[in-house]
Amino acid sequence: CRREKLEPTLKLIPDIVINNLDKTKFLVQDDKDNFDYILSTNKIKTYDGSKLATKRNYLRRFLKDKHNYKFEIINSSDVHLKEKIKKLFSIWSKQKNMSDTYVDNEFNALNRFLNIPPKPELIFSLIWIDDKLVAFWLLEDIGNNYAISHFEKADTSYKGVVSFLMNHTAEKLIDNGILYINHEQDLGIPGLRINKESLDPYCYLKKFIVRSR
Repeated sequence: CRREKLEPTLKLIPDIVINNLDKTKFLVQDDKDNFDYILSTNKIKTYDGSKLATKRNYLRRFLKDKHNYKFEIINSSDVHLKEKIKKLFSIWSKQKNMSDTYVDNEFNALNRFLNIPPKPELIFSLIWIDDKLVAFWLLEDIGNNYAISHFEKADTSYKGVVSFLMNHTAEKLIDNGILYINHEQDLGIPGLRINKESLDPYCYLKKFIVRSR
């Protein structure tokens, strides 16, 4: 840091490191923007409880509209599906009030994910309506009853489609022994924080900022 004339600061430091630091030498600060949200698949499968009432209502709304939908989970994508996913991403980006920088970074990361060679750990959860892709949730089984959520996008003109997608995906994940989902951080973006908090997280994987005293 001194050589590069940077502030002597470390970020994204987990609890296990913080708990072993000499607090007389280091200043420690919560990095709430980078707390990972840990979701319970059992909660998402049932949407039980008052905190998830809105999700239950959205799920009912989607089912009430009687869409001609198809739900499926696969573990790889062909060229055709990749193009469908990118097209849906474009629809999503126009519906959301996100900065151009965020959208560009998100698209580049999505593109890298789609180019990963097929492997059984990857989870492509998809909803089609009249053969049109309207929602996807891309996850990865990382073992120890955990999956990590990489991307979740939808055409929100279909009311309740995200609640439906998450609910049905959680049911399948439980069948495969996955009890928790790391839904990643909100990066301090207000809309993302509201959305992730609305899923009534089981707990948070906390991160910290460390500076020398």
